[in-house]
Amino acid sequence: MAQTGYTPIQLYRTTTASAAPTAGNLSDGELAINTYDEKLYFKNSSGVVKLLSWNLSSLSTGIIKNTTGTGVPSIAVAGDFPTLNQNTTGTASNVTGTVAVANGGTGQTSYTDGQLLIGNSTGNTLTKATLTAGANIAITNSGGGISIAVSTSLSSFNVYTSSTTWICPAGITKAKVTVVGAGGSAASYTSQTGAGGGGGGSAIKILTVTPGVTYTITIGTGGAALPSGGGIRNGNNGGSSSFSGPDILTVSATGGYGGFYILYGPGGVGSGGDLNIQGGTGVGSANGANFPSSTGGETILCGRALWATFPTYGGGSGGGINDAGSNQGGNGVIILEY
Repeated sequence: MAQTGYTPIQLYRTTTASAAPTAGNLSDGELAINTYDEKLYFKNSSGVVKLLSWNLSSLSTGIIKNTTGTGVPSIAVAGDFPTLNQNTTGTASNVTGTVAVANGGTGQTSYTDGQLLIGNSTGNTLTKATLTAGANIAITNSGGGISIAVSTSLSSFNVYTSSTTWICPAGITKAKVTVVGAGGSAASYTSQTGAGGGGGGSAIKILTVTPGVTYTITIGTGGAALPSGGGIRNGNNGGSSSFSGPDILTVSATGGYGGFYILYGPGGVGSGGDLNIQGGTGVGSANGANFPSSTGGETILCGRALWATFPTYGGGSGGGINDAGSNQGGNGVIILEY
């Protein structure tokens, strides 16, 4: 109830709805009240009027926000919240639809085992991709995992006995090449055993090759045979074999020399390999002795051949006695492994 006998202390006040004091209405530290809105104001030392208190029961149910620049609370409305995604519906805890990359999503809805998302500058998107197995590499995709295994074994073994070309398959970057030159033919002598032809040289190399590039394979031809009854003749040299291409140094091996009278036939030599090997020397009759047959020089792939045999893989041919002539030297060969 109202008191009597004294003068009540009253604040600067108003009963007008939404009315608020200005800086010119108050002194520093002075209070003001709106009895209709039930709001209490004061003026701070900087001369700014601030809201001290407010009866929040006058607000409707919702989320309270601070109105920028005024310090006055109010109820947030739908427009105060950013849209999660224009192509989605529901709340943040229950999103439906596909969230685009631009809005923080993947733009994808389904995957297969082992698929990865790879950045794609076209359209600024994410593209689904799977790892591809390469040379000596195996890929195994499973639910939520990828297994990568490296095999140290070679998957292809190729023997070339005639000249051709080789196109490097996709995924192949390393190859091992073995090059063997052709063998020389033996000499023919009238009264003694003609010297055997030399074996072809060899070269072995681990190459770095390029998928899609064409490489040239050249196979040397064995030294030509000598027919019997032609008198004293030296054997013929074997041809060179080689493996070459536009992005590698040539790996080659020269053929063995033809037998030289009754003395010998020198072997060919390899070049350009990690390992270069000289072919074996053909053997002739010694000190005038007559042997039934001389032997041709060996290679890393062919042993010594006698007169009546036909050498292979670069071997030199053996010589016969009494102007028996000789067989052709063994043709060269190239082995390619990758």
